[in-house]
Formats: sequence, structure tokens, C-alpha cells
Amino acid sequence: MNGMTSDNRLKEEEHPVLLLVSQLHKLLKKLNLNSDLSQFMKSSVLDLRMFEEMGIGVYMLNYETASYLYVNNALSNFYGIDKDVFLKSDLRILEKTIHPDDLIHFLQILTKTAGLLLKMSFKEKTESKLKVFYRLRLANGSFSWCMQMNQVIHQTNTEKLIDFGTVILMPENQVKHKVVGYLSRGSKTIEINSSAYVAEGIESLTRREKEVLNFVSKGKSSQDIAELLKLSIQTVKIHRKNILKKLEVNSSIQAIAMLESSK
Repeated sequence: MNGMTSDNRLKEEEHPVLLLVSQLHKLLKKLNLNSDLSQFMKSSVLDLRMFEEMGIGVYMLNYETASYLYVNNALSNFYGIDKDVFLKSDLRILEKTIHPDDLIHFLQILTKTAGLLLKMSFKEKTESKLKVFYRLRLANGSFSWCMQMNQVIHQTNTEKLIDFGTVILMPENQVKHKVVGYLSRGSKTIEINSSAYVAEGIESLTRREKEVLNFVSKGKSSQDIAELLKLSIQTVKIHRKNILKKLEVNSSIQAIAMLESSK
């Protein structure tokens, strides 16, 4: 991904996936979560054999090159892709491993998360965990919902950080209806949606619902909004309920966050 020609850059600009991969790679280089893999293996308290036995995929990335440092057998078996192929690939291999309808959403969530991590202190990074739900492509060509979890780990006796990623296939009764991420630090968790989902959600609102949400974002109460729009307070409450349903959120705070993100 280094030393791109003008032709490659042109193709990138025309291809949203390649553009997102490029943007993500730039952020990963700034995060610089690189590691001496052999040192990590020696000093880590994690028993990687346990992940294999439990059928949990594991991977680690070199953030400088956006390439894979490590892939376990479980992850390789999920996709039916040889580990050597992974280790010679960069993030563009995601086009082969993620449902095509989910890929852009997935990359946007990772890009947003990387941007948030850049603003965190060393300690805050090591306290952060990301969970992302999306559909991956199995070796037989079918798709399965999975949970990917990334945790920033501080390497023992060094000032280096490494991103430790795991992938778990989800049972059919626990599937998600959209790609979504959750970034947690301590007891605080924030939901991270892709820009595409946010835009679709806001655009699904009627003109009146957008007016109501704009007033809510300015701190207006239902009574205030009713008076401003010359509506009954019951009608305003119905609009607010419909807004939460359409945006698939549970609170006005989340709806306001989506509105601000869409801007």
C-alpha cells in the first residue's frame, strides 16, 4: 500500500472500499500499535492454544504496513484462506472475507474508532475494547454473523502497544440486523455506527420529525416544541417516539448524536 502510482490513486478515488482502506491505513500508522511478535509471544499471559481449542479466530496487525503479523488456524479455517495468504496480504483482503453489503459500514466504524483512539492517552488506550458485529464469508461461500473484538494490550516491560483481535461466530438466534460497533472503556460504552447508516436513518425521517429532532438537539422540551410548532404535546411525543424507532436508538441523546454525526 506504500508507493502508490497516480493510476492506483485514481482507482482508489473511484473505489469507495479502497479509499476507506487507505484512510484507515493512514490512521493506523499514526496510532503505531506495532509489536515485536516474537517478544509478545514470549511475554504474553494469553494462552493462544486456548483460542484454537475454543474455535475463536485470532489475528494481529502491523499498523505501519496494515498487514497481518499473526493469524491462527481457527480464523484461517473460517474463511478457507491459507494462513500464508493472510500473512502476505494487507487490509484489502477484507473484500474477500466480509459480506459486500457490510464492508463499507465495517471500514467506516474502524476508521471512526481509530480516530477516537488517537485522541486517547496511553493508559486510556489500554483500557479500551471494541466490539463490531458484521457478516463474514465462510469457506463454503455462505455468510455468518460474527463478533470481532479488539483490545489494545501493553507489552510487558516495553512502551509498545499491540492490537489483539478475536473473531467469534455467532449462533443463528443471536444475529444482528445491521453492522454496529461498541467502544468501551471502563463502565462507559459508546455505540459507533457507520456514516452510511447514520445518513440513511436521518433521511428516513419526515420533514416534521427532522424539525422536532432539531429542537430536541437544542435542549427544547416537548412542551416547548409543541408551542413552537403549534402542535399538541401528544403529537410531539408521538413524533419523538417515531424518531427513536426509525433511527433504531433507545434515547434522545443517541438520536442527537446521530443528527450531529450526519452534519
